[in-house]
Amino acid sequence: MEDNIIQEDEFTETESRREKRARKHVQFKIHLCIYILVISFFWLLWFFLFKNTDGSARDMFFKLSWAITLFWLLFIISHYLFAYKWNRSYLEKEVSRMRKNEQKLKKQLEELRTRVAELKEKTNAKENE
Repeated sequence: MEDNIIQEDEFTETESRREKRARKHVQFKIHLCIYILVISFFWLLWFFLFKNTDGSARDMFFKLSWAITLFWLLFIISHYLFAYKWNRSYLEKEVSRMRKNEQKLKKQLEELRTRVAELKEKTNAKENE
């Protein structure tokens, strides 16, 4: 019965992880769509209102549009990396590393116990002779 509870907990844990991952992917896609819309609006504004004008207003709006495009692009790239590439949090990585170490130590402890049991049998066999 307890095994079923443990398996259900593990199942819900993986489901919640999938849900979090899917939520991050959707949030990135929404962010990307907003970026494309806003940046397109800035460049269309520059093209239709400022491109054919002379003076500092055209240059300033052109530089502003480039600055916003590039600056926001950095945030888009970092959001992409967090959503798709660096998906696991550092805490999850540390927990999995600790679990692996714990399993390794348990395996080593079991090997030591079997060796101790073998040595005890050998010493008992020698004493009995």
